[in-house]
This record gives sequence, C-alpha cells and structure tokens, in this order.
Amino acid sequence: MSDSTLPDLRARALRGLALLLALALLALPGLRQVHADDDPTGSPATDVDEEERLEDIERHTERGLRAFARGNHDEVLARMKRLAELAPDDPLAPYLTLRVLTRTGKYEEAEALAKESRARLPEARSLRLAWWRLLRALSRHDAAGAEATAWLVDHPDDLPARVVAGWADEAHGRREQAYASYAEVVKAYRPRVTLEEDVTWVAEAALGATRVSTSQGVDLKQDVLDLLGRHVEEHENDQDASFALAEAWRSDKGPMGQAKARSRLRRLLDDNPEYADARVASARIDLVFWQQGAALKQLDRALATNPNHVDALALRASVNVGNGDYDAARKDLDRAGRLAPEDREVRAVRAALEAVLGNTAEHERLVAELLAYDPTYGQVHVRTAELLGERRRRYDLAAAEARRAIEVDPHDPSAWVVLGEALMNLGETDAAREAFGKGVSASKRHKDVHRDNWIRVLDGVIPQLKTLETPHFIIRLPAREAGVMQHYLPQLLEASWQVLGDKYGYEVETPIHVDAFERSDDFSVRSIGVPGLPALGVCFGRVITLLGPTAMPMGSFSWSRTAWHEYAHVVTLQESQGQVPRWLTEGLSVFEEQQRKDIWGRDMERQLFDRYHNDRLLRMGAINQAFQGPDILFAYYQGGLIADQLLGDRGFAVIPAMLREFAKDRPTADVFREVLGVDLDTYDATFRAYVNDLVKDYKMVPTWDQETLQALEERVRKAPDDAESWIRLAWAHYQRDRGVDAGAALAKAKALTPDAPLVQLLLGRFAADSGHHEKAQEHYKAFLDGGNDDLEMRLYLADRAVRGEGGGMAAAIDHLKAAKACFPPYAGKGNAYLALAKIYRGTGDMKAALAELEAYTRVQPHDFKARKELMSQARTEKRWEDVARLGEEMVDICPFGTGAALRTGEARPDMEFHRWTAEALQELGRKDEALRERRVQVELGWLLREEERLDAGMLDDLMALGDAALDAGLPDDALEAALAGIRLSPDHLGSRTLKQRALEAGGGR
Repeated sequence: MSDSTLPDLRARALRGLALLLALALLALPGLRQVHADDDPTGSPATDVDEEERLEDIERHTERGLRAFARGNHDEVLARMKRLAELAPDDPLAPYLTLRVLTRTGKYEEAEALAKESRARLPEARSLRLAWWRLLRALSRHDAAGAEATAWLVDHPDDLPARVVAGWADEAHGRREQAYASYAEVVKAYRPRVTLEEDVTWVAEAALGATRVSTSQGVDLKQDVLDLLGRHVEEHENDQDASFALAEAWRSDKGPMGQAKARSRLRRLLDDNPEYADARVASARIDLVFWQQGAALKQLDRALATNPNHVDALALRASVNVGNGDYDAARKDLDRAGRLAPEDREVRAVRAALEAVLGNTAEHERLVAELLAYDPTYGQVHVRTAELLGERRRRYDLAAAEARRAIEVDPHDPSAWVVLGEALMNLGETDAAREAFGKGVSASKRHKDVHRDNWIRVLDGVIPQLKTLETPHFIIRLPAREAGVMQHYLPQLLEASWQVLGDKYGYEVETPIHVDAFERSDDFSVRSIGVPGLPALGVCFGRVITLLGPTAMPMGSFSWSRTAWHEYAHVVTLQESQGQVPRWLTEGLSVFEEQQRKDIWGRDMERQLFDRYHNDRLLRMGAINQAFQGPDILFAYYQGGLIADQLLGDRGFAVIPAMLREFAKDRPTADVFREVLGVDLDTYDATFRAYVNDLVKDYKMVPTWDQETLQALEERVRKAPDDAESWIRLAWAHYQRDRGVDAGAALAKAKALTPDAPLVQLLLGRFAADSGHHEKAQEHYKAFLDGGNDDLEMRLYLADRAVRGEGGGMAAAIDHLKAAKACFPPYAGKGNAYLALAKIYRGTGDMKAALAELEAYTRVQPHDFKARKELMSQARTEKRWEDVARLGEEMVDICPFGTGAALRTGEARPDMEFHRWTAEALQELGRKDEALRERRVQVELGWLLREEERLDAGMLDDLMALGDAALDAGLPDDALEAALAGIRLSPDHLGSRTLKQRALEAGGGR
C-alpha cells in the first residue's frame, strides 16, 4: 500500500481537526424537535401540565447526562425510562439506555433495545453509531460491516459507516480494503464542515490507516494526538473523547505515551469509576511495567461493572495462564467465547493455553482456525510465545513461536520484541539485538518501553561487562567489580552446580549465562525491560541476572546468598520443565540458602508471628497469587517455611517427586494428593500447626491488622461483654496512634477484667508514653508478677534502668537478657544484643561484650561493621579459625567493604579485612585461599585514585602477593606484582628484591 492516497492529510490534521461525540450535542437536536412538535401552531403553551412536562424533560435530561458521566448507571436507567415516557420521540432516552446496557454487559437487552429504537427512530444517527460500537465490542465485525456497507449505498458520505466497513475488512486480514476505507474517511474530513460527532471516527480511521499500512510514510499517530488533545481541551467533560486520547497515547508504546495515557485514565476514572474500558486500558499499562497485582485489581473492578467485558475477560485469562491458574483462565475464556465467539484475542489466549498445557494438536487446530479467519493475525503466535516464556520458562519454544508470528506478519513490531526477549532469556544477546532492531523498523520507528530499554542495555551496558567462562557458566561482570568478583562468583556458582546437582540428582543443561550489574536499573531492564524491579536476582532457567555487591548500600543484601538462591532456581526450573509453581521454586531457593549457611535466614519472624495471630498465613490454594502483590516478600519467606516443613515431616525425597509431577503441569492440589496424600485444606491446617510451634514461645503483642480491627469492632458490637475483644481492639487502635479510641476500648476492657495482663501492659504503655515512668513501672510489675513477659516492655525497662531508674545496670542486664528470650531473632533498632554489648564494654567486660556481638551476628547476617570488630579481636587473640570465618561472612556481604558508595566515589574499599583474612588463612595452611585474598587486596588497590595507593599500603599488598605467589610456585605472578610495585615506586627496594627472586624462580621465561 502507498501513502499517496493521503497527500494532504497531515497538513489538514495539523491545522486542527475537531473531535468526538459530545453527548449533549447528540441529544439536543432530538430534544428541540420534540419541543417544536408539542404545539403544531407554534403558539406558547398555556397548559400547566405541559410546562411541568417540559421541566421534567429538562431535569431528567440534565441529571441523566450527569449521572452517566459519573457512572451512576441505575440512576441513568431510571431517568431515561421516565424521559421516554415524557418524550417518546427523543433519541436521548434509548441512546443513553443503550450505552448503559452496553457498559454494564447487558448485551441481549441492549440488542433488543437497539432493534426496537432504530426501527422507531430510523434517522437517529446516535443510535446507529452506538449499535455499531456494541457490535465491535462483541467482535461481530461481519454484522457491523454488512450493515455499514448497506448504509453506504444510500449514504456514501457517511464517515462512521466507512470506518465500520474498515473494521470488518481488518478483522479478516483484508488490509488493502481496510486501508482504502480508512483512507477515504481521512480524505473526506473537512475542518469546521465535518460533523463534530464524526471527529473521533476520523481519528480512529487515521490510526487504522497507520496500523494496516506497511508503508513507513503512513504514520498519523502524532496528528491524531494533536487532534484529540485540542478537542479535549475544548470539551473537557467529553469522557469518550478523553478515553480516545488515552488510547491514542497508549498505542504509542514509549514511556511518555504510557505515562500520558495513565495520567488521563486516572483522571477519567476519578470522574467515572465505572468506566470499565478505562480500567482495562489501565491494566494493560500496568502489565507493561510488570505491575500484575495492580492490573488484576483493575480487571476485577472492570468486571464488577461489566461482568461480560470481553477484553477484560481475555486479559485476565492471559494473566491467569501465566500464573498457572488454568481453571480460572478457562472460566474466563469460556465466558468470553460465548459472548464473542469470533474475538481474535480470546481465541489467541485459548490457543496459547493449549500450548502451555502441552496439547500441541489442539493448539495447532485453534491456530489454523484463527488464521483462516484472519491470515495476518500473527498475534496468536505472539501470545503463545509470551505465555510459554512466562509460565513454562521455555524460551526456546517461545522464540520458535515468535518466529512463526513473524512469518505470518513480519510488520508486527510486537513479534520482533517478543522474539528478542526470548533470545535474551536464552543468553543469545547478539541475536536479540538484531531482532529488536528489526522491531524498530516494523514499528515505523515509534518508541517501545521494553524494546528501547533492552537496546540501551545491549548497546551501552553489556559491551562494558567483562566475560569469564567456567566449565558450566558464562559470566559477565561490571568492569569495576570484575577484578575482585572474578575470585568469588565463578567459584561459588561452580560449587552450587556441584552441591545442588548432587542433592537433587539432576544435571542441568549448560552453559548457564550469568549477568551481574552494578546499577539496579540496568539489572532491572536486562531482566524485565523496565526499571524498578524490587528483586536482587532473576532466573530464567538458563540465564541468571544479579545485582553486584556495589549496586546497593552495604548491608542491604548479600550478593553470594542471592547467587546461590538464583542457581537453586536453575535446578528446580529445569527439573520441572519450567512448570514448578512460584511458591515451591522460591521456597526451595530460600530453603537452600539456609542449607548453605544457617545465618542466611530471612528476618521475617515478626511478620510470621503477626500473620499467625491474625490468621493471615497464605493459603496453599492462593499462595501463588501473593507473588504478584504486596505480600510478595512474605510469600518468599512462607515458601521457605513450607519447604522446611515438608522436608522435616516427609524427608527430601518428596521434593524431587513433586518437581517431577509439576513437570507434567499438574495443579498444586493434584500434586499434594499424589505425592503427599493430603488435600490443600488439610495441609493448611498442618502448616498452621507447624507455625504455631515456631512462634508459640515469642513474648510480644501481635500487631493487629485492619481486617482484624474491623472484625473486633463488629464482635464487641454484638457482644459488649467480650473483654478479650475489647483489649485486642484497644491494642489495635493504639498501634495506629489512635489514642482516644484506644483509651475508650481500654476502659471497657478494664471495667470487665481490670487485672488482665494485656490491660496492665497497655496501661503501662500509656503511662510511659505520657512520661509517667513510675506509674508505667507499677503496671509492668503487675504484668510481670502474673508470670507474663513482653519484648518491648523489657527493652523499655532496660532503658529506664540504664538511666538510673529501677535497679541500675544489673537490672538493665537482666531485662535485656529477658528481652532476648522474649524474641531471640530480633536484631532491629534497640535490640538487646547490641545494648548488652554496650553495657559490657562500659563495665570493661570485653569478653561478655564480644559474646553478645557474636550472638548478634548469628541473627543479623548483613552487619559488616560488627563482624569487623569481632574479627579484630579474634586476630589479636590469634583465633585464626574465627578470623577466617568472619572474613568469609564479610565477603558474602560485600568483598569491597562498601557498597554503592564505592561506585559513587563517596567511600574507599576496605582492604584491611582481606589482609587479616589472608593472614589467618596462611596460618591455617589454606594457602590457595590466602593467595586469593592477596590478589583481591591488590585488585581493591587499583580501584583507588593513583595518589591514594601508596598511603593505602598497596606496596605492602603487592609484596605480600608476590611472596604468596612464589610460595605457590607461580613466579610469573610474583614478577607481575614486583613490576607493579616498581611502577608505583621506582626506588622501592622490596619490589626490586621481589623482582629478582621471581626471575630466579623462573618468572618471565
């Protein structure tokens, strides 16, 4: 197709096309006609009843339109029913009723009304246009096209009819004919002449022409944006025009287009929360940015307004396929299929579902049927590729499907993007870059959030990484980190390959590609195509992406723990053929962290305690969905606990058995019955009992969540003498800083049970908060005298004792010891371990202080500073095993001794702890490891500015490296160290001596 048929479109569009359907303008001509016909003589009405009728007409018209704009559909229907009685020939009543029935999914009623009202009011254009849009919502393009074609015989200049004819041709892949129809509409447009209600149809035709034309010259998106933007400025209350503008922006897939669309949709939904089309569009934007939980909420809300919204059903089904919830997906697809059997998106998702389930023959049958309907619809393969990757992690199959999509429609930019993504996740980044480049051309050089971000990383970041190869891994590291990390990450990954391979009895397909990044946005974009991923690593089955140690502030995570976690995913994903549910693969990875090192626990015991008491443990039937919303971090943690429970109760053998069953893509419920012999409800009860054993000895007041608070309010309303509910309600209000409400509930509880422990505890808390410390301690004494205990109370009493109240330092020590017993995992602000260490230091009892510090590091795996203090003391006492152990733990946290501050130049690397570690390893006879630490010392030195290196002791580090290299029989390495020392300080005698020794040992030959 050529763009020669549209020689002056852009010029005309830029001069300013007006826009869209204005409800009031549609209504008024019919309304004025009714008024004129009331009195054929034209004389003024004198009848009081007639005046009241006209006032009623005006009132129901205005208020009906306002109710429609707010989404008050029941009010619209009631007012339009009354309006139809008052003015039977006014098209506004059937028009708005038809719109409401369409928006709420009452399609049969809508169709009956459309048939009746169009027969009665054949010239009411608004009814015909609304009817055509209803047909389009149900993908009844042939019916709409036939009507439009017939209409055009007698009305050849009707622009919407030509657009509808274009829909029908486009739906069947007749792009030449569709383009001709769209082009006719655009050419026929005349500013200030074309009906204002036709402007949206002109805009739609321009977008359609852009969409179906393969010519790079046919690109009218910006013209449409300008057109709709001006119209919305002039008609700010025209919601349909505002939605059309949002959709035009959304079709521009770049970041600005998505942001503009999101902003406009939010404003639209603020005005009209029932605008289901806007919610579906918002969900599509959420999915672009991997906000699946938000997308599902939008879709659920859209379907609350319109349970039969075909696009919402299809999109939710697609999300559910990706999550492995096939029953829910089939339910939505079946409903959508009954409503719109020819809908291409519904049919594409259904075909993709069969591919995901491994039903190849059925998948191919559905694909063939769909391509017979529309031979250009490569999206059926695009959707299959997306879901094969998302659900099964079979990126090889995804790439094959994407290539099939390109064969069907090489001009579909999304097919090239999906191909590139699949290739990225197979580690084939060069081929991915080529695919993305072709996607740029196919998109007529429009932006695309994912594609453009991936191109940026592939062109600007990946080439700067240093590549290392091991027997089973291809590793790429940031240049700044590579010198150090080459001594740790490859070794850890090879160890994980050996340990986990032996444990699971499964040999993974190699090589595994591992990309590490020193910037979190680069990591996120490489992983999912957009920044902002709240993760430390991602596994795609044969590709792992990681944050490097300097990507975040030191102490916020452990790079080594993350790498071990992600490699465990490689095993479980490959062994289950990508079908393992998220809860199990994450749970096993968390479990394997702690199997590797017991201090690699996740500090979520407090959340576990609270969720247990609020009855908010994640249910097995719904845990997978938790990974898509705000519960994601707890879902990781609970997954690990489930793995702990299964292994402790059933033994490790059940894990490979479950993975094998999941490889058949069986539902979790079936796998539990087959392997464990229990249903999910029974397991939920078993797991709850397991958690009870974990938390039963913790001495704290649970944090009551909002749902519990509301339940407590209802409970005391029904049972005002329920003392336990009153005290819990008091605590719930107190935890939200609602002092008045908490006090009122506490008074009720106190009146019922004045000596109840939690009453005394909260009375003490109120007294302490108000500065009445003596009174607080009286209440706390009464609480303790009853044999009770509480973490926060103990920390408070210890603090008062340190201040000279309540027994002094001896009492403070007792309270802090009791605080540890109340909740041993607590290592947060004001924890008892560090508080005791501080007291012991003050009293000169360094042995006790260091013991507390050591205990603290067993519950706080990421505190570098505490470990260095322990390491220094251990070195002084020549406890070399402890020095080496602590050095290893510090390397696990960050081998640079500082995190993101190193990358930004705000801090220098810590070379000292590597020197101490090397010294300890040498003393222990672990010479190879000592040599590694000497190499790392030097690599850290090269990260310093040149003028800092001598003062930092780099000459000594080079000499130590040279000695260690000679001791290991590596004279060439020793010579290299000597020459580096000479470059730093040409007159340095030690360097020259080392050079001579290296040469004598055979170096440089």
